[in-house]
Amino acid sequence: MPRHISRQITAAAAAVALAAGAAAAEEFVFYAYISGDNEVPGNDSPALGFMAGVYDDVAITFAFNWNITDNLIGDPSAPGAHIHNAPAGANGPIVFGFASGAWDLTGSALWTDLTQEHVDALFASELYINFHTTAFPGG
Repeated sequence: MPRHISRQITAAAAAVALAAGAAAAEEFVFYAYISGDNEVPGNDSPALGFMAGVYDDVAITFAFNWNITDNLIGDPSAPGAHIHNAPAGANGPIVFGFASGAWDLTGSALWTDLTQEHVDALFASELYINFHTTAFPGG
């Protein structure tokens, strides 16, 4: 029953100050609702999901997890699952791949090589998460 969904990472401003030795890190929480309706163009996938992530401004990392309902049509497949850079309503290039083929309905990943451009896009809500299946190869 595997199947997938995708789209827009929107900033939910929940910042938490944490002590990290001598430096104080701030962690910023981000959320995304995953749905075929968010694809460009949209699709009729019945699967839904949720992504929650935390950006750490000292480590410059983005740790995130996702959970997708088991209403999949098709199987999780190549090109896999990844984060793209584009504003809402547009498609953009992959900037972080976290599964190159089949992916799990529930999982987590850590993005460690963010550039300043990636960070700016994250805070501008110009990143989106995408999952591909055999029935919906575009995500």
